[in-house]
Amino acid sequence: MRCCAYKLSHKLSADYLKMLYFSFVHANILYGVEIYANTYISHLDKLMKLCNKLLRIFQQKDRYCRNTELCANYNTLPTLFPNY
Repeated sequence: MRCCAYKLSHKLSADYLKMLYFSFVHANILYGVEIYANTYISHLDKLMKLCNKLLRIFQQKDRYCRNTELCANYNTLPTLFPNY
């Protein structure tokens, strides 16, 4: 998914990238929110990191951009836990 996201981030406008994020990434996170809420953070570590990476790619931000800023730009809650 990351490889496709990198390629698309340079070819599509910001509005289309936002639609892609909400249709593929955000929708899948919402689908499994009950499962994610009842497990350990260590089990969710890879999922949280991938979601944050995709947010950065879609918004074309560097890796030092804060997650709260990324979520505020897309008007969504921080990914699963605020400390990631």
